[in-house]
Amino acid sequence: MKLEEFNTFIGGDSFVLCRGKERISSEIVGIKEANKHLSTGGTIGWWVCSGYIIVDIDEGKEQVLQVIKQLGLKTLTCKTPKGVHLYFKTDKEYPQKTGMILPCGLKCDFRCASKGYVLLPYNSDGRVFNKVREIAEMPLEFTPMISRKESLLGLKDGEGRNATLFAHLMAYKHKGASDKQIVAMAEIINNTVFADSMPDREVEKIIENTKKYNENPHDSELHVINMGDVEIQDIKWLWSPFIPQNKITNIMGDPGDGKTFFACCLAAAVSAGGSLPNQEGGFTKIESGFVVYQTAEDGLADTLKPRLDKAGANCSKILVIDDFAEPLSLMDTRIEEMLKIHRPKLFIIDPLQAYLGEKRDMHRANEVRPVLKRIGMLAEKYSCVFLIIMHMSKGSQDRAIYKGLGSIDMAAAARSIILVGKNPQDPNDRAIAHVKSSLAEKGKSIGFTLDNQHGFVWNGISELSADDMLAQKSYGKKESKMEDCKMWITVKMINGNVLAETMIEKGKKAGFSESMLNSAKRELGIISKKDGFGKDAPWYWGYKESP
Repeated sequence: MKLEEFNTFIGGDSFVLCRGKERISSEIVGIKEANKHLSTGGTIGWWVCSGYIIVDIDEGKEQVLQVIKQLGLKTLTCKTPKGVHLYFKTDKEYPQKTGMILPCGLKCDFRCASKGYVLLPYNSDGRVFNKVREIAEMPLEFTPMISRKESLLGLKDGEGRNATLFAHLMAYKHKGASDKQIVAMAEIINNTVFADSMPDREVEKIIENTKKYNENPHDSELHVINMGDVEIQDIKWLWSPFIPQNKITNIMGDPGDGKTFFACCLAAAVSAGGSLPNQEGGFTKIESGFVVYQTAEDGLADTLKPRLDKAGANCSKILVIDDFAEPLSLMDTRIEEMLKIHRPKLFIIDPLQAYLGEKRDMHRANEVRPVLKRIGMLAEKYSCVFLIIMHMSKGSQDRAIYKGLGSIDMAAAARSIILVGKNPQDPNDRAIAHVKSSLAEKGKSIGFTLDNQHGFVWNGISELSADDMLAQKSYGKKESKMEDCKMWITVKMINGNVLAETMIEKGKKAGFSESMLNSAKRELGIISKKDGFGKDAPWYWGYKESP
């Protein structure tokens, strides 16, 4: 197809004059100006019209051509010096982006309507395109899937092909691919895109695993686990003994004490395969992996990214779910989608209350429990640590474990709780201290400082304990008393309903007036329930059932 034929075929004059790849004119010109410019040794581009999209593939030219052939795809195709341009019709809006990944695992750029131009190769024989006289509708096999993710091209044995292929096929399935399309794409990737093909039985097993997610758990039959058949497993650690793998770990601390700096330090160690201090005063190497850092309090560009850079993070392995248009909550399906596709080792939530959901009260156990149960299940299912950052309550509880803001269920759900704080006598002396450890002995506290030049700096084993750091925290007397009362009620009711008479009697002995007990009860969403009928039937305090 010559330039004149292309002009008629596309349906309009929309050429851009270029020198090399650079545009030299702000105007869009017609066929005569384009040909005149070509005769002087210039180049031209086509300004992408509405209703069209260009898939620009620069890597793996031979592989692209094989994929096109195997899929039987027929559309307007332009071979470029490096790769291929594929022209499609579409009535959908696609992002104008670079570095996208196709279902076949190759990286590409997308050129969309009126958002840019593509350079048209022009050979000495006057031909710019292959002999294809039609433009196909945008097929699912060439729609963008994943942004900012590595290409599958050239993966070899020992480079994580199995896990990569599974995650990739799950993303393809999420885009709407049928089982038949998944099978076809798995074969294409394995035989054409990978440097070394996997055995057929391994590919078949991966395909079967993707099909399992079609099952509806509500339609399944009863499954019973016999504990006699359960094999004991060793505890796995992201960072021993502070952060167990596949579990929830809470981070507590007051504003300004260094919680976010500490979280950035962990994200950096995991993303870059760095080191973290051990209990012997040295450092232990951490296995590299992806990190999801979900923050509602810090700007990504002006706060979080600079801190991550200063901590030595590999930011290409740190991901954030974009929730600008739709706020994210921990019950959101996007959480599991992120886990399925990217398989992160660490998922940071900063802070918890921002992601509970606007209709959930963090002080009400019946509203918090389903959220934490789901997160715990996801942590186990996808072998991921959920690191949940929490603010401190303003009460003056004697034990550090009760200092986390909200229901005591938050502390109960976590397998480990870490306090980030300061020495009351020396604010420059900071440490992380183990508040709770369900799977091992509590670790020794580890000191750190915050340095303007280096950011978070470890200082070795510290003598500071959690209770030491909380010793001189002071708050308003009235506010503190009410917070103490609410926390006392929450702890007393951790196992369910309690006789109202018992709560009042024991509450008074603990130093709370009956009016304060009732006020705290209302704020916690606790109601009075009568067990039975008649004037002698006892009254209990209990939580409302979840809606």
